[in-house]
Parts: sequence; structure tokens; C-alpha cells
Amino acid sequence: MIKSSEPSIELDAAITPTEADNKRKSIFLTVGLMLLITGLIFAAYANVIFHFFIGDDFGLVVYLREAIKSPALLIRDFTGSWLGSPTAQFYRPLISVTVLSDYFLFGRDTTGYHVTNVLYLVAPALCLYFIVRSLAGPKLLAKLPLWPALAAILFGLYPLHSETVAWITGRVDSVVTAFYVGSVLAYMRWRDTNNRWYFATSIICIMLSLFSKEMGIMIPATIAAYEFIVEHGETSRTWLRRFRDAALLSAPFWLVLAGYFLLRRYALGTFVGGYDDAPFNFSDLQTLKYNWEHGLRALFIPANQDLMGSKDILVILWQVCLIPAVVLSVLSLKEPMLRSRLFFCLVWAALSLAPVYKLFNISPDLQSSRYGYLTSVSLACLLTVGLAWFIQFCINKTKNNGTTMNWQRLLPRAGLLVSSTIAILMLCVAFGMLRVNNSAWAEAGITSNAIQAELRKFYENNAGDPPVLLLNMPDHLHGAYICRNALEGLTQSPQVPRDVHNLVSIGEFDRLTPFGYMKDSFSKNREQVRILAWNQSKKVLLPVVLTADDETASSSFLLTEAQLNSAISPYRETCTVTPGTESGVTIKPKKLSKRAEVLIDLPTPLKCFPTDFLAVDLQPESMPTESKVDLEFNNNIFEQFTSSDLIRGFLKTPATNEKQTVVFALRSHPTWIMGGEATKLMLRLPLNTGYRLSSIRSIPASEIMPLVSFPGSDCLGSKGVAYLEPAKPTVLTYDASKIGGAVGGDLEITKRNGAFQWPNSAAADEPATVLKKQTGASGKIPLARADFKDKGLFELRCRAVDASGNKLGVASDHFVVFMTE
Repeated sequence: MIKSSEPSIELDAAITPTEADNKRKSIFLTVGLMLLITGLIFAAYANVIFHFFIGDDFGLVVYLREAIKSPALLIRDFTGSWLGSPTAQFYRPLISVTVLSDYFLFGRDTTGYHVTNVLYLVAPALCLYFIVRSLAGPKLLAKLPLWPALAAILFGLYPLHSETVAWITGRVDSVVTAFYVGSVLAYMRWRDTNNRWYFATSIICIMLSLFSKEMGIMIPATIAAYEFIVEHGETSRTWLRRFRDAALLSAPFWLVLAGYFLLRRYALGTFVGGYDDAPFNFSDLQTLKYNWEHGLRALFIPANQDLMGSKDILVILWQVCLIPAVVLSVLSLKEPMLRSRLFFCLVWAALSLAPVYKLFNISPDLQSSRYGYLTSVSLACLLTVGLAWFIQFCINKTKNNGTTMNWQRLLPRAGLLVSSTIAILMLCVAFGMLRVNNSAWAEAGITSNAIQAELRKFYENNAGDPPVLLLNMPDHLHGAYICRNALEGLTQSPQVPRDVHNLVSIGEFDRLTPFGYMKDSFSKNREQVRILAWNQSKKVLLPVVLTADDETASSSFLLTEAQLNSAISPYRETCTVTPGTESGVTIKPKKLSKRAEVLIDLPTPLKCFPTDFLAVDLQPESMPTESKVDLEFNNNIFEQFTSSDLIRGFLKTPATNEKQTVVFALRSHPTWIMGGEATKLMLRLPLNTGYRLSSIRSIPASEIMPLVSFPGSDCLGSKGVAYLEPAKPTVLTYDASKIGGAVGGDLEITKRNGAFQWPNSAAADEPATVLKKQTGASGKIPLARADFKDKGLFELRCRAVDASGNKLGVASDHFVVFMTE
């Protein structure tokens, strides 16, 4: 039966002055609370409101510049993939409308965009207040009067939200959540009042949510769960009848969802879309489990670990508040009417995570925290209900225990004091953690603005569009995006004086651009190619100069056992090093649970450009528990060891205690190749055993990998990207003649829009498949459009094989094939 709380005319006329005063006070209290929530949210985000475009935002600016002149671009987003993306299929036209509105109002003034982003957080926070009131109902609300306010404030200040709110492009998740929550609230109001305008509002909101992001597909299931669990959960109806009623009442929303999928099929050519158009495509269950474990931890303890360690006072205080909040929420199940509400909140949380089950991996620096944004709505309800219940329980006990001071009266007073302190402290700590998390985005904005200024200055002082290579550009800073997906926007006016098309940014996070493939052509064209390296401490672009010496320097390098005895030493006291005479330098970890790290002080500086591969001869003393071996270096670009200069090699899998050679592919690492000279190396060894290190030597590229090329593919041409024309195939030339035993080559290819896991890997990556097999140690391989089934980007590379089909050496440098309609 549909409830109705619409007051009749007779009842309105009979309202007493006291009731009118109470109603007026209630309105003033609600308005005051709404203003408080809004004010707190804006105060928490004050340190990012006045900052700059970052990451994908620069690409949005280019889109907006063109869309304001040509509305057809906006219409295209309603009939195709969002922003015309060739590599991912998303249907999000409403996001284009929101950013275009901002561009029309604010132009390039980022403050307006950031204010809009904050408002998209304020809206669901205010809606959540009324959702909790409606969810509780009058009887339960009298027992939990603080629950709606606590839930709304905690959601508004939840520290997980920095990525979604501080990053302009992150509004994708806040917009869909605003309409998601609006649809649920309007539906609840319809069930409470039977006012059809609320129902119409709910339908409109689900449509707007679906036009914002795919997360909106869970609204019908959320409404059905509300009907099944809450509206009919306390009735005597059978489960079958409850299911039937829930299905009937949510049927209009399922029909809207069906229409959305048909529209999606028309616009994108697929029901699924996304990055890979495969709903059950993930690497392996172990990785999925690992990602979820870390994602859930970050969801409950949303601290950027780059800025706040486990011993940070805010993190400690958050956990001090979190534990009793969870315990009290469990204890609140003693209230019978509350059980169905809490169960619904749990189901809502699960439904919120369902669309991102493949992607849910929140990193320690809170990258990808946007995937937990919608879930934090129900999580805020769950974390505050126990505190609200216990505070009111203690208040009632205090009132009912008379005036005599004894332990029966003191105990609830103490409970009230403690629970109120925890509630207030949790909100204060959330505010503090959010401000700290936001500081990463504020600093990222400053850095992106400095990069933009440096690029502008460069092109103001250099005419035309010369080939430019950017090194060491920061992908992110403490999890806040800076240059990720930003280059296209950064190289277009109005960011620079004129549109430029001949600039390439190469860095550790760019697995697509074929730097190794282009490497040899840089020195041959050193007079024409400009190379700039970003210096983060000075926030400037510094020129990198390739000389004739770099091209002609010897690539021969060898550290024998005798040289290693004097060059190698423990790094950061993680191991002991014993010089050897026959079997090599012995390295023993001080703790088997910690990786041994050794410093190699090179006797003479090692020229980086000609050194393509380093081979390290290792023999484990026993079976190691992992295979990865990491190499770090310092040179003219990296003066100190950082995780940014890490190069990974691998022991044989499964690992054995036999002597083996670990190969490090340096040529595909731009900050090595362009780094001038290296003076120190740092080797990080696998866990659980000691090692004997007998030599470190260089290997010329031609002796370990096939050399590949195709016409016009160097750094002055297509930069390693093949655009296949329908009537003109591309002919790939490969040469593995200097690799011992090579009699043929396999041409490997990634999945559509995929990348090889490791450049120049010794073993086949899991996502790689063989596109073509070729006989002969050298030859030509034609590539035509018919060889590719789908449009999009593909990485390809060649691998030498022997007469038995076994893989030899390492894979060649990869190149890119771009397929369009």
C-alpha cells in the first residue's frame, strides 16, 4: 500500500499556533543545516577552487573551444562516443553539456569550473539529508534525529572525494551521483506522498544520470531493493509477493534502462562499450582480488599515503573514530526498525560498486578514488547511524534516570560525552584529511600551470613547429594528475601561441608512444630535433643536447667480478655484501621479508645513449619467492634514485637456484637514453634468499632483438605510428640475422587499445597474440587493413624464433598501428 502524508485542507486549517511555530522552527533549522553543509564543503575545497587545469582538462578546453564554434560537436556526443574518442566507447553527452555551459560562462577562468564541481558535491550531500529522513520515517527519525545531518555532512567531507571534485574532468562521477541520488530521493518522496510530480522527477533524474555515466544503470536495482527491503520488508507478505511488488513498482525504471541500452547500441555500436567492450575481461582472479582488497581499504581509510603515512595523527584519529562507529552501527541492529534500513544501505553500497568491478583499484595515493565516489553515499549512512543511535540512546537514558547522581546516571552521561566526541571528531578529521588530500591537487595545478607557461615561452621564442621531445614530464603528483592525457590540449591554442603537432612527450607512464622504436633516429637527426627535460624542483624545461659523441660512443661495457668487489656496497643497510674470488660477490638480505638492495658505484661513467641493454649474471642461493629484479640509476636527468627511473627485469619463471642472466631493457626508457652519463646503479633483488652476482655487461640491440622499420617511421616522420590506408598496405622490414639461431620471426599484437606489459620483454606478455609468422632471419612483412578486425589502436612488435619455434632474445621495439573507419 502506498503511504500518504499529504496534509488535508482541514488539517491545515486546524494547525495551532504552537504547531505553526514548531513548523517554522523546523524550516529554519533545515535551511540553516543546508547552509552549514554547503559552507563546510566549500571551506574544505577552498585550497583547490582557485587553481588551474590539469591532465584531461586541457583536452576538454580544446573540445570546448571547437564546440562553442561548431555545435555539431555537441550533437555528435549524443550520437557517438564521448568526445569522439577512438580508443574508448563511453556514452556521456550530459557531461559535455555541463562543461560547455561552464565554458560559455567562464571561458578559461578555471575558478568557475571548480565552483561548479563543488556544487555537484553539495547537491547530493543535501539530497542525502532528505533521503535519510525519508528512509528512517517519522517513528525511527524520532529515535535517530541526528542521523540525517551526520550522514550528509560526512558524505560532503568524505576524504575520498578529492579526485572527483578537485579535478574538473572528475565531475563525470559527481554529476552521475547527483542525479542518481536525486532519482532515489524523488522516488522515496513519491512513495511517501503519492505526488506524481516526484515520480516524474525521479524518471527525469535517471535519464540524466544515464546520460552522465554508466553508473546510472544501477538505479532501477537500487529502487527495487528499496521496495523489497524497506517498503515491504516489515510486512507479512511472502518473499514472492514482495519480489513481485518491487518488480512492478520499479518496472518504469527498467524500461528506461532498456531504452538507454538501445540508444547506446545505436550510438556506440555496442551494448557494453568502455575500454575493451568485454564485461568479463580481466587479467586474473588473483589480481582482481588484490585490487579489491586495496580498494576497499582506501574506501574505509581514505588517506593519501604519499602525504599521510600510517603514523600520521589524522590517520590514527580517523581509525580511532572509525572502529567505534562501525561497532555502534552493528549494535544499532538492536533497533528492529533499523535492520531493514541498514540492510538496504549495504545492498546499495554493493550495487554502487558493481559497475566498476573490473576497475576498482584505488592506489595508495588515491588515484582512481572516483570509482568509490558513489559508494560513499551509502557508506556515510552506515558509518553515522550507530553514532546517531547511541547518542540518542544515552540522551534518553539520562532523562529517564531522575536527578540523583549515581553510576546509573553517570554511565549514560559518559556514553553521551564519548559518542558525541567521536561524532564531532570524525567530522573534524574528515575535514582535515580532505584538506590534505586536496593539497596534492593544488600542487598539481601549480605544476601544470608552470608547464603551460614553459611551453608557451618555448613556442614564443621558436618559430614554426619543430620536432620536440619532452622528457620527464610528471604524469601525476602524489596521485593528482598533471600531464596524463594533457599533451594534446597543452599543444593547442590558446594554451600555446599556435597549434603545434610535432611535439611528443615520453615518460615512464606512457606505454603507447614507441620511444625505443624511434631511438636510433634521434641521433641521426639531432640538428633538427629539440629535446627538453622537465625539472620539477625548478619547474622549468631544460634543454637536452645530443652530440656526435653520443652517436659514436662505444656501447661496450663490462664489470667483472674483480671490479664488482670494489664497486658494490649495501644500499640503505638492507643487506650484507661479501667480496668473492671465484663465484661472484655474495649478497645476503638482512631480513628475508625485505628485498636486498645494492649500490654499484661505476668505476667510470657509463654513456647512456649507446647502452641499449644491460645483462646481470645472478645465481640465487635457494629458490626465490618472486622473479622481479629492479634496476635504478642516476644520470644528468635523475641526480638521485627515484621510483621514476625504475627498470624491471625478471628471473626465469618458475624461479630456480641456477645461474641465470637478467636483461634490463634500457633503450625503451627515455630518461636513461637521453640522460647523458650514469655514475651509479642500484639493484633491488627478489625476496627470500641471497645471491651471487658475477658480472654486469652491455649487449648491443642487434644481438638480442630484431630490428624493425617501415617507410617514414622515424622521429621526423610518423614517429612509429602506421596509419593504414585501405588501398595501400604498410611493409614492415625486420632483421634478426645477428641473433644466434634465428630462422624466423613472430609478429606479436596486443588487443585493441592495449599495450604490451613490458617493453622488449624476454617472454610473451599475456595479452599478446601472434598476428603473423615469418620465415627467414630477415625479411619483409606486409600489413593491410584486412589483418585487423576492429578499429582502434594496436601495438605490434617482432620476436625472433629458432627452428623449433622457441623464442630467442627479447622482443623488438614496438610500433603502433592506428585503425579508423
